[in-house]
Amino acid sequence: MKKQVFVIGIDEFNFEMLHSFDKYKQYDYHSILDISELQHQEKYPMDDLMGKAVSAVDSFDIAPDAIVGFWNFPVTCITPLLARKYNLPHLPVDALIKCEHKYFGRKEQRKYIPDNIPDFNLINPNGKNPFDDVDIDFPFWLKPVVSFASQLCFKVHNRKEFDKYLSIIKENIHRFADPINYVLKQTELPDFMKDIDGYYCIAEETIQGKQCTIEGQVHNGKIGYTGVFDSLRHPDHETFYSYEYPSVLDKRVIDEMKQISSSLLTGIGYDNSCFNIEFFYDDESDHLWLLEINPRISQSHSDPFLKVDGAPNHKPMVEVALGEEPALPSGEGDFNVAAKFYYRAFDDGIITNVPDMYDLDNIRKIIPDMKIKIWVDEGTRLSEMYDQDSYSYKLASVYLGAKNKEELYEKRDRCFDLLNFKIDSIH
Repeated sequence: MKKQVFVIGIDEFNFEMLHSFDKYKQYDYHSILDISELQHQEKYPMDDLMGKAVSAVDSFDIAPDAIVGFWNFPVTCITPLLARKYNLPHLPVDALIKCEHKYFGRKEQRKYIPDNIPDFNLINPNGKNPFDDVDIDFPFWLKPVVSFASQLCFKVHNRKEFDKYLSIIKENIHRFADPINYVLKQTELPDFMKDIDGYYCIAEETIQGKQCTIEGQVHNGKIGYTGVFDSLRHPDHETFYSYEYPSVLDKRVIDEMKQISSSLLTGIGYDNSCFNIEFFYDDESDHLWLLEINPRISQSHSDPFLKVDGAPNHKPMVEVALGEEPALPSGEGDFNVAAKFYYRAFDDGIITNVPDMYDLDNIRKIIPDMKIKIWVDEGTRLSEMYDQDSYSYKLASVYLGAKNKEELYEKRDRCFDLLNFKIDSIH
């Protein structure tokens, strides 16, 4: 009998990923909540979203065997809350909050892996003098306690920038604060967290090194690791440029990442969920710094896993959600290396042309393995787009595979040259 898997916010890309591994014929997938309700919105009313999700599940004449989601906040919160309601395997809500709430997370991380945590301060944006809360030297990062994709995250070099960026955060923080405040009410919090809601910020010491991400899952307390990616930033900007698999880090460093991750995941009670954990490796000091835990698979990693290993990370996601022991093939894909690349703009403007199907078909004739997601339409004003980082605008995501890095970068350059984006600058 097929397992009934209910999927939050399915789209074309993830539909393809869910149907790409061998066991898919054992599953029936059912969509709940439209992706349009979960992305690029001014508000995320959690009461309404949870109510719609419950109504959607109950509208089927079958009971769910698993509930899965692969999007960022607030889907990371909706997924375990909904699975809990139907008594299905799920990430414990207190462990979820220790991942999503940056201050709570840092306090917990300091307990279990103190040597791998940068200095941090809690900032009350609505206090009499918020800068008095800062006890870290410039430059430091200023960010809301809840955010995703580097939104409202700023590198602060002086007091003037602090005041400027804090003002921007205060104007927009409600998009994250209101949903997390709903989630904070779903479990018992320690005393020090009673008054620290989603409207707070955190200042963090800057950390240096090569950014890398380890992905895996926890099933009934057993931790497994799927793979390690190198997360490369644009050489001239504070923004991601590519996610490349497999990592070029030494095995010794990867083993240490696993050890640190295991200590933390066990400490915070993380279970029955996938994860990806972001690190910085400072090769000069031979030291690993933990950036954050994301309580979900990374969609940025999905197609590279498929290209190199033969199945995406959706496979262990579904298996863990069903209460099954997960498994992922290794090295069974068509390529030795793979990556997701971002095609970005760094100045405001209006999109006057995007690649059409004819353009993309022509690129695929040259690079057959290319997958692409276009994030803009003609007429889009870049500065009016939701869910962008603080330093750039995402125009497209491009997925490529190759036999080696040299060929991978050649494909990237050729693909980028052929993308027919046009932007009218705004001065």
